[in-house]
Amino acid sequence: MNKIKSLADQLRDRIATPEQILPSSKPKNGLAAHPKIRIKPAKVASSDLLQQIMEYDSSSNRAMVHVKLDDDTAKLVRHFKMATGIDNVRLGAFAIKHLFDANPELKQIIKQYTQNLEL
Repeated sequence: MNKIKSLADQLRDRIATPEQILPSSKPKNGLAAHPKIRIKPAKVASSDLLQQIMEYDSSSNRAMVHVKLDDDTAKLVRHFKMATGIDNVRLGAFAIKHLFDANPELKQIIKQYTQNLEL
């Protein structure tokens, strides 16, 4: 299932690959266009956090969570995918795991709540 990609994902992957040369098209005004258009993906500064996200393996994860994002955050996630090639599923899975690992008090709140449920 992880191998199936939408057309949009395929296009984003193509955009994120190293410099590509596309054939030019004739403009509507009849003027000659440049013979080649070069597309260069953004150069991403490597950071420790970015490296951790890239190395995070979510392929064995089965549970899915649907999240609603505000427009600005959704746009930022889409741009992050185009800039780094990291898809939103991996980013979301990493972010949630990182949130709980960095804030053990959240796990304690959940543990206390589930203990009270069993009573």
